[in-house]
Amino acid sequence: MNYPVLPSYQTMVSTRPVITPKQKHAPMILFASNKVSSHLSSERRAPIDNQRLSPLQLKLRAVKDFLSGISFNRGLKAFFSPELPPVPRLLMSDAYNIGSGPYISDTQWDASNYHIYLARRRAPWMDKYTDKNDNRIQLFGLQMIIMDLLSKPITRKEIDETERFLKKQYVGGTTYRFDRKMWDRVVDECHGIIPIKIEAIPEGSVGYVGEPLIQVKAKDGFGELAAWFEQMLLQVFATSEMSTRSRYLLDYNKQMVRRCTNENLSEEEVNRRAALRIHDFSLRSCSCPQEAERLSIAHLTSHLTTSTFQAVYAAKHYFGDNPVGQWLASLAHRLVEGHTEEGNAYKALANAYPDRITSHVDDCYDPYRAVHEYLIPLAKDAKAASQGGVIVARPDSGDLVKQVVHALTEAVNTGLYKVITGSDGKPLIAMTQLKTILADGMNIDKIREVDSLLLELGFSPVDSVSYGIGGGLIRDIERDYWSTKMALSQVGSGNETRNAAKFSVGKHSIPGEIKIVREVGHPSVRLKNELGKNEMVTFYDGTNGKIDIRQESFETIRNRSLNHWDNAKAFQPTELLSNGIQAEIEALRQKHVENGEPFSLDEIIGRVPQLDPVKQGILNAERIQQILRRGPVQNH
Repeated sequence: MNYPVLPSYQTMVSTRPVITPKQKHAPMILFASNKVSSHLSSERRAPIDNQRLSPLQLKLRAVKDFLSGISFNRGLKAFFSPELPPVPRLLMSDAYNIGSGPYISDTQWDASNYHIYLARRRAPWMDKYTDKNDNRIQLFGLQMIIMDLLSKPITRKEIDETERFLKKQYVGGTTYRFDRKMWDRVVDECHGIIPIKIEAIPEGSVGYVGEPLIQVKAKDGFGELAAWFEQMLLQVFATSEMSTRSRYLLDYNKQMVRRCTNENLSEEEVNRRAALRIHDFSLRSCSCPQEAERLSIAHLTSHLTTSTFQAVYAAKHYFGDNPVGQWLASLAHRLVEGHTEEGNAYKALANAYPDRITSHVDDCYDPYRAVHEYLIPLAKDAKAASQGGVIVARPDSGDLVKQVVHALTEAVNTGLYKVITGSDGKPLIAMTQLKTILADGMNIDKIREVDSLLLELGFSPVDSVSYGIGGGLIRDIERDYWSTKMALSQVGSGNETRNAAKFSVGKHSIPGEIKIVREVGHPSVRLKNELGKNEMVTFYDGTNGKIDIRQESFETIRNRSLNHWDNAKAFQPTELLSNGIQAEIEALRQKHVENGEPFSLDEIIGRVPQLDPVKQGILNAERIQQILRRGPVQNH
């Protein structure tokens, strides 16, 4: 795809050395966050006659019983450690995948190919950001998952631990079936390297709703391994949704930046100003550190600021460089309350950073008094000092809009503003040494509401207010909304190759090994052997006896996100599937659906009144027929 490349976005990225090959393949196994609880022995013990033991002997017996329950194969150090040992990667899958070995077809055992559909339908939140004909989505997060999961060979120890664990798991009183032989072959024949290949469109690039953007294939003879880590790979939905949402949010703010100036700004400058309007406050809204890190890194693919510094730090491990984690020096409520006089807290922060932007939460007591008596004077001092200091008022409760308008008008009354010209040629008030930030319960709807009101009043929103978003940034990120799915597309190898697909309503899949092509006006999903340049690249390949992981810097992914997005609208296909794929689907339909048509529902409905329970007056035939006739119930 020939995208025009915009100027480098260097101002957003701090340069760091790329991860060395040794670091690149370092183990990054996920750790559980729970504290270790006591392990009780399952062995039965002979009854003890406590009457015959002294108090000291009873204490020693209790200690002995306690210690005997510890799993010594992990050692006392692991038991008393605040972290659980790493979960064996063989267990990083759903139970039905782990135990499906006994009933897999021979051809599927031999070789399998799967597609991951990042978004099979539009998420409801997309309608708030763009029109219903815009189906752009952005892939991000696959590189992090692969590095955690596949960057280190499987060990015999992991296999042993998995087998020990599963022997104590029961289904209907039967020991859980686990195919150890396959994993022993991975260690013996592949040196522990998982022999699968993962292809996808590059991270930060644009896909469209309905496209299978990731493809997973196993080496011949290890077919089931292609599906083993299905659930882990599907977790890419969360970072992709966050990245996509943030990119749509950037679009909104870019439009606002252009609305508030008649200057001929470069695209890089428009991106920079827009990216500074939204501050990531989501850390305290997340359920665990990993979620906070992954989602905040995804937000930084298009924005500049985050309060989740652990995400900025973690990004070094995955990308070799830092996404910029800019942040304002800020007062929390507890810091204001800690001072005897409220005004002393504001002075302390302003004096600590006289040449910077500082954020002052103003609603501990009286936000109107705080602005009038403390923040306006500090802003006037900053103007007089000419050091570049800016005071930001942060109302955090009550009528936020009223408080913002009050702060801005107070600043105008003291001359803390300048007049600029909007894109429509009309004058707008741009604030100078005093601005505002809103961060309580913010979302895209509230942001639009505040911006529209300020424009109506004659203020430039871009130069007056920015927004911190916490739960509103990560809310409604659910796999079910996009209906992210992994589906079988081909089994077998050589002459035994057979395409596979399903026709389930709303969950249909595409047969065959595919590629993604970007040609304006032509289908994007094609069979591997059809014409067209394949946009998919290899993210992981363990089929050749070595670990080959695609690792791009964060700067590269961020630039791709910024540069490809706008022009991707032109490549949005009117229909996804090529003639070759449609022919494969029809062939499968003819084979599996009688006469190529679904089973007749009318026949079922017609038989209902003839059921014996209906004749006996037990079943309600009319109600059953009514339910059978109604259309499908839509999820979400």
